[in-house]
Amino acid sequence: MPQTGQTWGNRAAPAQAAATVTALFGLVALAGWGFHIPVLTRLLPGGLEMKANTAVGVILCGAALLILADRVAVHLERIAYGFALAVVAMGLATLTEYVFGWQLGIDELLVKEPTVVHNVFPGRMSPFSAAAFALIGSALAAMHRESWLTAAKSAAVLVILIGAVPIIGYLWRAGDLITDPWAPPLAINTAICFVLLGAGVLLSPGRSRQGLDTERTALAAVEIKILSAFLLAMSLLLFGGTFTYRTSVQFADSVEWIAHTQEVRATLADLHGSLAGAELVQRDYLLTAQQARLDEYLRLLHVVQYRLAELGRLTSDNAVQQGEWVALKSVVKRCLDDMASTLAAYQAYGLPAARAVLGQNHLGSGTEAVRIIIERMDGVEARLLARRQTAAGSIRHTTLISLLVTFALAAATFVVMFRGVRREMLARHDAEQALRSGAQYNRSIVDSSPDCLAILTPDARVSQMTPQGQRLMEVEDFGSIADADWFGFWSGEDEAAARRAVAAALGGSAGRFQGQCPTRAGTPKWWDVIVMPIQGGDGKTERLLSVARDITEVKRAEADLTAANRFLDSLIEMLPVMIFVKDARTLCYVRQNRATLDLLGLTRDDVIGKRDRDFLSAEQAEFILAKDREVLAAGRLIDIPEQSVDTRLHGVRTLHTMKMPILDEHGVPKFLLGVSEDITERKLAEHAIRELNAALLAKAAQLEVTNKELESFSYSVSHDLRAPLRAVDGFALIMEEDYKERLDAEGLRYLSVIRQNSRRMGALIDDLLAFSRLGRQPVAHGEVNVDSLVREVVEEVLHMESLGDGGEAAAAPHIEVEALPSARGDRGLLRQVWANLIANAVKYSSKAARPFIHVSGRQVGAENHYSVRDNGVGFDMNYAGQLFRVFQRLHRADEFSGTGVGLAIVHRVVTRHGGRVWAEGKVDHGAVFSFALPIGDESG
Repeated sequence: MPQTGQTWGNRAAPAQAAATVTALFGLVALAGWGFHIPVLTRLLPGGLEMKANTAVGVILCGAALLILADRVAVHLERIAYGFALAVVAMGLATLTEYVFGWQLGIDELLVKEPTVVHNVFPGRMSPFSAAAFALIGSALAAMHRESWLTAAKSAAVLVILIGAVPIIGYLWRAGDLITDPWAPPLAINTAICFVLLGAGVLLSPGRSRQGLDTERTALAAVEIKILSAFLLAMSLLLFGGTFTYRTSVQFADSVEWIAHTQEVRATLADLHGSLAGAELVQRDYLLTAQQARLDEYLRLLHVVQYRLAELGRLTSDNAVQQGEWVALKSVVKRCLDDMASTLAAYQAYGLPAARAVLGQNHLGSGTEAVRIIIERMDGVEARLLARRQTAAGSIRHTTLISLLVTFALAAATFVVMFRGVRREMLARHDAEQALRSGAQYNRSIVDSSPDCLAILTPDARVSQMTPQGQRLMEVEDFGSIADADWFGFWSGEDEAAARRAVAAALGGSAGRFQGQCPTRAGTPKWWDVIVMPIQGGDGKTERLLSVARDITEVKRAEADLTAANRFLDSLIEMLPVMIFVKDARTLCYVRQNRATLDLLGLTRDDVIGKRDRDFLSAEQAEFILAKDREVLAAGRLIDIPEQSVDTRLHGVRTLHTMKMPILDEHGVPKFLLGVSEDITERKLAEHAIRELNAALLAKAAQLEVTNKELESFSYSVSHDLRAPLRAVDGFALIMEEDYKERLDAEGLRYLSVIRQNSRRMGALIDDLLAFSRLGRQPVAHGEVNVDSLVREVVEEVLHMESLGDGGEAAAAPHIEVEALPSARGDRGLLRQVWANLIANAVKYSSKAARPFIHVSGRQVGAENHYSVRDNGVGFDMNYAGQLFRVFQRLHRADEFSGTGVGLAIVHRVVTRHGGRVWAEGKVDHGAVFSFALPIGDESG
């Protein structure tokens, strides 16, 4: 629809006006330097002047913008680009001088400055000017290149900011913005020029890529009103905000001074109170001699000294108060010295001396002098506080009024302009309503499309898009993509395909492609795009219709399927079992994995498309063929436990194979899948294991016979030895009783030795029989209360020990038993273990001055550990390995009785319970015997 309302001439007019004003500023400044008229180089008296090279740069930029703002001949454009590049070179050269400290000779190339006022580098433009020239020159050179248009506009915005900052600085009267000699800011006229140049670039109309549109587009009256209202309101906000900011800064300074004054008064009060408190606390200390009062006195002295120093810092900005502070410091020092002398006299000579010193020092007069000075200083601060509070109130009132006036004027401007805009919009609405009613039906059809429909200009810029298209593209505001380059939505090969599709549509035919284009929110999507021409009445293509269908889910499904196939391919290829696929009709191989090829010693080309008879023997091929036909006929999985195959590299191999048909959608076998495992080594191992088991069974039977013969022999030998031993002992007893008078003492001793050795031999035979029976006795498994069992054994051992030889009472050792965890096993056998260990401990600790035995037990991991510790004679750890062998003893028989079988019995019982036994000891420092039983053990 054509725009209605008044026009504002050519759209290039604002940019051309800005260029003209900028060039005039530069010419005036350059004339001021040429004719030595300083007033022409600066706008403000005493302010910074526009440098001569800056003036030249401004003139070149203005000329370039004036040329490029409208359509001109090609040779003029080239001249404008030359001006822009020259400005860029000048700006970069000046920046190089600042950064590297170079002197390139361009600063006073045109004019020699007679004096240096604000700059240590005569004739050199500000670094901010140099940066602005580099940016605005680049923007001018790129403003007609669509791929660089965004960068050009961004550079223009930066140039406007560079110019606006010093303008605001001059309005705020910020001296540090206009007087820095090392990095001088912009002169006010230079700053205005940069703002005009940046605005001119932004206001310059875009250039059609084809350069065919020669119409001058007019601005509607409503647009002029909106722009005017915006500029006026922004100006009010800028100047009003600037003034408000200045008053706010002044108000903040006033508040800081008020706080400073109050801090001075608080410090004065704290100083006086601390000094008076120190005097009172000192007198209390003199009367009471309490250390707490002395500590408080010393703390208050520290506070007085700190507050006095703080007061000097706070009043350093006031000469009058500094003088009072010097006097106060002297008086306070005298008071502190008097109190120090009083304290010293008290500590040296007592209270009478302290009173005498107090009488001489007249401490009260010093305190009174301090009070007078503090009151005088506090009065000065009170007057300052009143003045500063009054000033702060005035500034706050002024700030509030300026803020309200600024917003009121801006609001009034917007209200006035809104009424005019509303009237214009109502008129436009009435004109558009007539067109909309006729096009509404067609529009509803287009909007109902599930695809993304967009209207493009012939140079592929977006002019319209359906609501559904905006939803698909996640566009919240169409204005964000209006007039956007449609090719910019694509990248890489997709952009090339889009350009080919547009070229085909401009040629009169539809162009189609598929590509990836993210939404405005960044969501990646795939599109199937058709670009069709929209022709006018003359048959020429006026617009392009882009129809894009979202195929993201289709592409994702394709990608997932491809990834799944790739994963399955990799999985099948890497499996250690052989996998192959045959065509169900021809039974030729269509696929096999690496394991199949490695076993057969063939390449993939040797197998693909071949049958089994092509590389196997006829017998093996016929067997495989029969099984394949059986699988296809049965239509189910068939297991072949063993199958022999000849291979080139590995000889004959035995395979375990499973085959199954792969059916098509009609249930007809299409492929045959086979999975084979090489079980050659397994079959060989099974054969070897069978042979080994047979040999082990034969050896076990032989060993069982041998064990029975050995047990029978041990029993017979032990039984047969008892009769001669009883005869020897009996005859010795008869000779001792009947021939006692005929034998001398030596003979009687020999008979006694014979009887003792007979009894010892009998004990050995009994122990040997007991040890032998352990191998035959079955082990019962039940829950054993070890704690009660040990206590029974201890009581029995102590009772036997108390009888001694011949029934005489003996000194009992002290036995300490901890709480012991329960165990699973044979209670009778475990009782024998504890009886042997505790009896040994009692026996080998009997020679200690105070025999002591400690029995303990605890759970360690999956075992119960039990220990018996004594303080007896101990043993040498070098012989620890012999302790649990039969008849092995580490002590002589005349030292300790015993046969050396007890610990061997302990070892056999514990090991039959699945446990282990060990011992630790040191000669003359006792020993500890330990054993471990598995928790819940069921072995035996």
